[in-house]
Amino acid sequence: MAADGGNRAVRLSFTKERRHKEALQGAAFLISIAMRLIADIDGPRHGLIRVSPQNLESLAKSLAG
Repeated sequence: MAADGGNRAVRLSFTKERRHKEALQGAAFLISIAMRLIADIDGPRHGLIRVSPQNLESLAKSLAG
């Protein structure tokens, strides 16, 4: 009976540690993806995400003319 309780305690601590490690790795992965997307938007001439600078173009037209 005591061996069974010890076995359950070790198994429970292992699964909690494993879940914690997986959650930490998942959070690190999501943060790295978010940082990559921000860096992609920041580089206007290259990258997957294209954002046109409409507000800057309208400002340039209003100053020029």
